Amino acid sequence: MSTDPTQSVFILPDILAQWPWRRNINPLSGLQAETESTAWILSFFDAFTPRLQQALEHCNTRFYSLDLLSSLAYPKEDKGINVLALILIEKRNTSLSVDVFRVACDLMNWFLLFDENTDAATPQEAQHMATIVMDAVRNSDKARPAGECFIGEAARQ
Repeated sequence: MSTDPTQSVFILPDILAQWPWRRNINPLSGLQAETESTAWILSFFDAFTPRLQQALEHCNTRFYSLDLLSSLAYPKEDKGINVLALILIEKRNTSLSVDVFRVACDLMNWFLLFDENTDAATPQEAQHMATIVMDAVRNSDKARPAGECFIGEAARQ
């Protein structure tokens, strides 16, 4: 946290501490999908900045994790098909055995990658990264150019 008096600091409350409704957690939570997703995101580790490494470490604690967020956001997704899976199947010509929960875990991990990289970027750099991402998603069958920011390859995969 900064001690600069000119910077605003916002502390978000722990909204789950007194959450009045029953929490539904995906029954696949804690199994293979999260392990595979973590391995996937760590495959880009060489390109991580120290800030991103620290963010990833903070996001994988006992009380908070991107996988837990995926479990809460997609409590009923399993190896079935939903709209996101159908888009991926159509785009990548994959089989119908898409693990939707794994896709949810990958998506949350990817959001962290993109967010941490654009936070440290200028508006022009962030726009350039967004353009790279859109190209990677639209042309996922094509290899990414050499020397491009790793966020494009992560989006392509």
